[in-house]
Amino acid sequence: MDEGVSDYDFRKVFIAACLGMLVFGIVMISIGALLPSLMEAHHLTHLQAGVLTASLPVGVILTTIVFGPVVDQFGYKTLLTISSGLVLVGLLGVSLGHQMWMFALSFFLIGSGGGALNGGTNALVAEISSGTDGQRSGNLSFLGVFYGVGALSVPMIMAIFSGAWGYEHVLIAISAFVFLTVLFYLALRFPAPRLPQGVSLWDIKSLLGDHVLLLLAGFLFFQAALESIVNNWAPLFLETEKHLEGKMSMLGLSAFVFGLTITRLSLAAVLRVFRSRRVLMFSLMMIAIGLVLLQWNTGATALLAAMGLLGAGSAAAFPVVLSLVSVLHPELKGTAFSIVLLVAGFGNISFNYVMGMLSGHLGLKIFTILITIALAALVGVFFSCLRSDRLKSSGL
Repeated sequence: MDEGVSDYDFRKVFIAACLGMLVFGIVMISIGALLPSLMEAHHLTHLQAGVLTASLPVGVILTTIVFGPVVDQFGYKTLLTISSGLVLVGLLGVSLGHQMWMFALSFFLIGSGGGALNGGTNALVAEISSGTDGQRSGNLSFLGVFYGVGALSVPMIMAIFSGAWGYEHVLIAISAFVFLTVLFYLALRFPAPRLPQGVSLWDIKSLLGDHVLLLLAGFLFFQAALESIVNNWAPLFLETEKHLEGKMSMLGLSAFVFGLTITRLSLAAVLRVFRSRRVLMFSLMMIAIGLVLLQWNTGATALLAAMGLLGAGSAAAFPVVLSLVSVLHPELKGTAFSIVLLVAGFGNISFNYVMGMLSGHLGLKIFTILITIALAALVGVFFSCLRSDRLKSSGL
């Protein structure tokens, strides 16, 4: 929908999307960062902590399945308001709860709201972005910056207020911000739904039968797998295999997030100039260089540079692929986003499961092997995409 002839304010709606992505970044990082304090305060076992951390991705997966049809039929106002409300209730439940079932339910609600915010905000920006594919990809890349800002802000807040605030106060402060976001959504006019009559089973069947859409979903499967094992296992790998001290290993993870965030900020301009295929090719090269540095170096500076390159190389994949998806299926944009992001979610879960299973037998050296496998698969799927005439005409 072109913002020039519609009855909503493009800037306000774009800000709304950025706020939703910011909330997603904050809550996805804050829960992991605050989990040790929660365990200590309520004497939770590691098994109970595992149940809590599993509850969150289950919620993400479930709402990733449904957010697309909801957006296509009911519009973005309904989705973003409800999903932000779920995050708000979940945060308050963690901060005020005292029993295990309350924590598990709260983590599930946070994941449910977060998954819908992630998918809904990406679909919204693709919806309101007119012009070339480069402009659409650039706007999606700029949106992704706010995930990084939210993720980076949590450790800073905890470092600044750790002496004065408990985890409950941090969560209540975040809840206040989410509450203001909900009020903003309620007062805002969003684009009208594209399919008020609803999404039919035939529509979903046609999307699932689109081999080009599934090819793009496969690319995000391996990209999400790569990003997730870096996010979850890099600090432990740097400590165990590269013998960095705890603070330096966490700095390595920050370098990854920083590299991803800064690169997405620059991609907002770069994708308006260079074709998506060139950007993706250069991104894969950066991941490869970062992987080589990570594998064959032990110095702190080189390892931090390697993590930064891995983050920078990971920046373009989701904005570019989601932009292509929106061009391929403009009338079923939300549902198509649900499919590719659901596949990406399974990439996240499956590679983390394999990493956890194999690391117990082979050690943390399996970390770089799995990244190599994911990168090789990304290169293979990328060259398969280059052979698609539909993707070429869509902007690749």
